[in-house]
Amino acid sequence: MSKKLLAVPLPWVAALGVITLLSVAVGIAALMTKTQKRLPKTVCNGANAVVRAAAQWSTHAQQDASPLLRMVHVNYAIAQLNALRVILSDADIERITTIKPREMVASLREQQSQAIRKVGDACSSLKLQGLQGQASGWR
Repeated sequence: MSKKLLAVPLPWVAALGVITLLSVAVGIAALMTKTQKRLPKTVCNGANAVVRAAAQWSTHAQQDASPLLRMVHVNYAIAQLNALRVILSDADIERITTIKPREMVASLREQQSQAIRKVGDACSSLKLQGLQGQASGWR
């Protein structure tokens, strides 16, 4: 019985090997195309501009002497970055701009918490009390 299995002509075995190899190559190419999709240049330019603007607002917030302006500016930065994250995936943003959006948002959230606390310290009548104050960062 094993002699009949080995009796397959060599050209058929070679053809089957070539077909298998081509199928694997096409599958890998299709997978790479999906994971490395090209985005239009305008989208890439827009993403870079939004990330630059968010970074500028963050810098303004760090340099502000007024706690209220610091809070407003860091809120602008977070809003712009989150708007971009709605439009593009984090992986696309990272590939286009080379920043890690999750890390940048975490950093901005920390700046926001500090700004909220400073506003609360400067104007204690604005502080929220109880659970609302704890959940929103005012305490």
